[in-house]
Amino acid sequence: MSARIIDFLAGLSRRERWLLALLTGVALPLAAVFGLILPLSEARNAARAQVDEARLIEEWVAARAGEYLAQGALLGTDSADQGPPLGISGIEQSLVEAGLRQDVTELANSAGGGVTLRFEAVAFTALTGWLSLNQASWGYDLEAFRFVRGARDDLVEADLRLVPAQ
Repeated sequence: MSARIIDFLAGLSRRERWLLALLTGVALPLAAVFGLILPLSEARNAARAQVDEARLIEEWVAARAGEYLAQGALLGTDSADQGPPLGISGIEQSLVEAGLRQDVTELANSAGGGVTLRFEAVAFTALTGWLSLNQASWGYDLEAFRFVRGARDDLVEADLRLVPAQ
């Protein structure tokens, strides 16, 4: 194999050998850098930015949860202080009053007297405001929730599961 390369290089002129050396020494490494290394570096930087954003959101949610728990402790609210569950019609009426009814894509009864709510695209601030105002009086505890960031700032996709307060 090396004999074939030596014969090939011996058949080239001096100028052709210099051009081949330049191609091998400069053009191929540049192609590797611009074709492989830079795109991978950009993808890594984008992934790091997403991780940083997720951490900031996680910290924000943890801070709001701490504020919520502290507020409940200060106000002395307990699920035992709540009245009977409003039912699906009471929740729907509170959604209408808050201007969120048009954003609800699913409002259904679930097993055990619970309620399932789903929003495809709703303003996060409006949804959390509605939850904060009604949580103490509706007779339900928030069993599970999921928020997914929407296409625009302040829009989220939300799934909520409410269960009767114990």
